[in-house]
Amino acid sequence: MKSTLLTAVYDQREALLRRVALLDDTDWDLPCAVAGPAATRPVREIVAHLLLADALILSGAVGARWQRTGRLQMPGSWDPAPLRAMAQLPVSALVTLLAQRGEKVARLIARAPLASWRLPVAGPAGRRPAAQLWADRVVHEWLHEHDIAGCSADQAPVAMRPATVSLATDAVLRTVADAVLPTVSLDHGVVRLVVRGDASSRTWGVDFARRRYGPRVTAAPDAQLRLTPQDLVLIVNGRGDRVPNSIDVTGDPDLAGRLLEALAAPAATASSLCRDVHAVG
Repeated sequence: MKSTLLTAVYDQREALLRRVALLDDTDWDLPCAVAGPAATRPVREIVAHLLLADALILSGAVGARWQRTGRLQMPGSWDPAPLRAMAQLPVSALVTLLAQRGEKVARLIARAPLASWRLPVAGPAGRRPAAQLWADRVVHEWLHEHDIAGCSADQAPVAMRPATVSLATDAVLRTVADAVLPTVSLDHGVVRLVVRGDASSRTWGVDFARRRYGPRVTAAPDAQLRLTPQDLVLIVNGRGDRVPNSIDVTGDPDLAGRLLEALAAPAATASSLCRDVHAVG
């Protein structure tokens, strides 16, 4: 777990740095959709937001960092004063800070004793193991890289690195039970959710009758959804409009559609760092 997480942390920051290196200085003022067509931020504010999150992680108590990071994530209520001050820095300074703070965060994670990764700390979704919060940070940064790529026609598609695929899939699936099941008013039906990447696969079931969810739900499904990890992360984080027509639905289309609607609903994105991006970015 530790090696996978550290690889994902390094890979994702390097990917973000490569992404912004392709931008002209004028591109940093382009508006980017961060949570659907109604919410936009210029590239420099997205980068400033990530830098502020890094700064919070690197200072103070772990719980306080993550509680404040969660507060920073609502698009209409990102702390405006520090965000504005950070965003006004020259492009070269922003890029340098991205590299420096990314390295510092990675070293902080690497130095943390493995036992501490299992300790619950306060965060946007309540008290959760520290390792889950670090994983959420990687997913959050990947989403913002996707936002930046979408604001320029010259940008290459955003691939999810192998280490990030595993972390992202597990981070999203872990939180669906509390966020999605209570919002679906169904008392029947089983939907199988198959999330398949190039090198990994997760199969989870949703039993609406028994209100059960997870890999141990093995009842015969009435419907099945097959999608990629990237598609799942985008849908659950308010970016479903970016998902191509690659979701394979078999069985009862209405039942599968109800689950997809619940995954994409704001209620599914309100309780964790990763999914708060539906409301923020």
